Amino acid sequence: MRAARMTVHDAALDVDEQIEDMFERGGDAAHALTHAALNWRADLIVLSSRQQRAVLGWTERAARDATSTLSCSILSLPERATRKTPGRPRRILCAVDGSLASFEALRAGFKIAAPGACVRCVYVLDRSARAEESVTAASVQDAFLEEGHGALRKAQIVFAQSWNASDFKFDTTIVETEQSGDDVAHAILRQAAEWQADAIIMGTHGQRGVARWILGSVSGRVSVLTDLPLLLTRRHLADA
Repeated sequence: MRAARMTVHDAALDVDEQIEDMFERGGDAAHALTHAALNWRADLIVLSSRQQRAVLGWTERAARDATSTLSCSILSLPERATRKTPGRPRRILCAVDGSLASFEALRAGFKIAAPGACVRCVYVLDRSARAEESVTAASVQDAFLEEGHGALRKAQIVFAQSWNASDFKFDTTIVETEQSGDDVAHAILRQAAEWQADAIIMGTHGQRGVARWILGSVSGRVSVLTDLPLLLTRRHLADA
């Protein structure tokens, strides 16, 4: 607690300390953390996603709890980060799927980006998706591609309507998974590595149009695999 206090103090921020007894919350650190965030009306939960199985277990449960019961976002900071980024990120990769949740994530990205930052929106064309017998694989991929272009056009509109759009460099791209032995999470991470992103932004409770895709499950996998800071944002169900 002392080290955390000094870190916040060095950043010239106010600090409020609280100790939660997880045994009063059923012995689960995730529920204790969620309870503390609710009581304090937190806007953001910051977690250190250590790559030990035990810690990841409760970290992921906290993420699920927070996105289902809180309106706050979650910032996951991996301890095994391959490179350090002082201050606000200057290269932000935002995964969009056409849902309102993913565009909320994009808006959140503008808020945390450094002035002059580069923001890239990426839509993943899942070539490994399996079609039902009545639908050809080609028609499914064509539908995904059309949806992807539509999602990126909407992302351009969100960017143009941003109050500080002139402060950023913005572009969009479609990336593809391999036809087998691959998934959306790995495609996002490959793009982040190739583009040398400083951080990844994703929304939760997203939905893919033709074949339903809950972005929360993808973001959970990204959180386990990534070496980069990951910001997860949630859209209010009432606003969806």
